[in-house]
Amino acid sequence: MMRAHLCTLGEAMIRLSPPDGRRVATAVGFDASVGGAELNVAIASAALGMPATWLSSLPDNPLAERIMRAARGAGVTVVVAPSDSRVGLYFVEVGEEPRGVSVIYDRAVSAMSLLDGLNEGMRAVVSDATVLYSSGITLGLGPGSENLLREFYEGGANSLKYFEVNYRSKLWSETEARDATMRLLNLFDVLVASDHDLTDLLSIDPDPIVAARMLIAQYGHQFVLIPRRWGRVGEMGSNTLTVVTEGDEFTAECPGRVVDPVGAGDAGTGAFIAIYSATGDYRLAVEASVRASAFQQTLAGDASAFTMEEITNPSERRIRR
Repeated sequence: MMRAHLCTLGEAMIRLSPPDGRRVATAVGFDASVGGAELNVAIASAALGMPATWLSSLPDNPLAERIMRAARGAGVTVVVAPSDSRVGLYFVEVGEEPRGVSVIYDRAVSAMSLLDGLNEGMRAVVSDATVLYSSGITLGLGPGSENLLREFYEGGANSLKYFEVNYRSKLWSETEARDATMRLLNLFDVLVASDHDLTDLLSIDPDPIVAARMLIAQYGHQFVLIPRRWGRVGEMGSNTLTVVTEGDEFTAECPGRVVDPVGAGDAGTGAFIAIYSATGDYRLAVEASVRASAFQQTLAGDASAFTMEEITNPSERRIRR
């Protein structure tokens, strides 16, 4: 039996956050880290033992080197298309109420936004992968992104194909996102979509469960995953995930204190992919997913920093000496 291997496609950026709850406008310094949905998913899956490769486009400069070092340091293989363009930046303010979390993007004309096709090395990875993952963030990056994603998913003839809608209003309008997503829905085996994505963005049905089943019936998805997260910074939050199949529906929940919610969803998706790929049991994968999301939101930064034991043995919370 071939060992499962995840391949993701997307942009990673340099994340800059003012420390100690400060604001971007008044900060005298920033904590720098790396983040991006598809890389975050690859890192989470790798943390749980699944070989993962991240595909992207980067220039040859120190910012790109920072990103590649972060990916490789987390156990993720990196394959990039070279570019003469730039690395995107984003600024994240993490504040307790009444502020909340705000994100400012500086990603225009980034290397990944200009990529409109896979190179030979990328195609080889895609054809060998058993699982493919990308998201609506990548889909909304640039004019060539839809063709790029179509090539990505069509290149994995024997893979299980995940797509997360992940609508970002700062990238494009709801109409643009809806139309592009609908044109690609027949390519995916597993759809990850929030309540808003299902009921408002895609306008399938006012009930997200009904909407999920309608998509399964029309497009033949194996299942639809519906993540939900509540909670304010500095308070207890809740992470749930519902898996909907043609004849089943299962939900798991995990509470946790919210330190930084950015990246929690990616951690959950990555955990689901890794555990489902290893076991074939979507209920076990759902349970691992919500624990990974809850664990990740206790940490500052996007990228997952947990172990298999912490996610799969949650009762082991004794003091380790």
